[in-house]
Amino acid sequence: MKINPNQLQAQLQQGLSPVYLVAGDDPLLVQEARDKIVQHAQNLGYSERQSFQAGTDFNWDTLLAEISSQSLFSSKTIIELRIPSGKPGKIGSAAIETFLDNIPRDKMLLIIAPKLDATQQKTKWLKAIEKKGVYLPIWPIEKSNLPGWIKQRLQREGLRASPEGVGILADQTQGNLLACDQEITKLRLLYGEKQLSPEEINEAIGDHARFDLYQLIDQALLGDSESSVRILSQLQESGIEPILILWSITREIRQLIQLNSLMTRGETFDNACNKLFVWKTRQPLYQKALRRLTQPALTQALQQASEIDLKIKGLQPGNVWLALNELTLSLAGTTLATSEEKC
Repeated sequence: MKINPNQLQAQLQQGLSPVYLVAGDDPLLVQEARDKIVQHAQNLGYSERQSFQAGTDFNWDTLLAEISSQSLFSSKTIIELRIPSGKPGKIGSAAIETFLDNIPRDKMLLIIAPKLDATQQKTKWLKAIEKKGVYLPIWPIEKSNLPGWIKQRLQREGLRASPEGVGILADQTQGNLLACDQEITKLRLLYGEKQLSPEEINEAIGDHARFDLYQLIDQALLGDSESSVRILSQLQESGIEPILILWSITREIRQLIQLNSLMTRGETFDNACNKLFVWKTRQPLYQKALRRLTQPALTQALQQASEIDLKIKGLQPGNVWLALNELTLSLAGTTLATSEEKC
């Protein structure tokens, strides 16, 4: 069956499915859905967990071997399979279908993938999951729904804020849910459970190092490579998690790709921004970036981001911070090819 995130808890209460596919591009929402499924399975006695990363060189026989193996201690196992591309390929699809055709009583398969496009959603392996398991697509929070999402998060932490205060959080984090969630946690630690004034929220959010994540993105979009590299160095020294930086840069690259694609099909820049719900304050930054970055170069940068993700997870060797530095320069247009002005 196909469900939305709001239906997940009810579905789990009805009974644990033998397979779940959680697909989406927002790391916070995907991780929370994944954690909820894992926690419920553990409560039902699934005490073991095996994780697999299905990259280009993944040997699907290892997954099939784990599926068919018998536990020496009769314990139940969660098999977590991450497919970064969202495309398991012919062999991988067959492996997933094999699992669904012969579901072991002591195994549960949890698949994590990025957002699946319309073509991917029509594949045989996904249809098989919908028939015998649960497909949970995770959609981004739309701009109009962001204030409500923030209000719920505040309430979960015992906090309250006026519409003005909620708006400050929304504007400062620009739809980055992971950053917003971290800010809310920070507010809880600073003030405890209370009604927050806009001044308190402003003060807490503004209490960052001089060079913060949002400045990094802005300077890169503006094409200021020198400032971008300097800010990245400050962020590294401040102890920020590399995955948050990667997510933020990747989000901007994908936004630029979508904008450029719409413009290539004849849309004006303004219309493209409206269709993608781009904040007015962000539009000049995107416009300047699109004047110098080509679609192939942006696609190449997206591949860089995918490789950094593997480095962060320890699945590929290499210096994460050096790779982030190169990606930042790519977004700033230093290593990417430039294009004629389009905007």
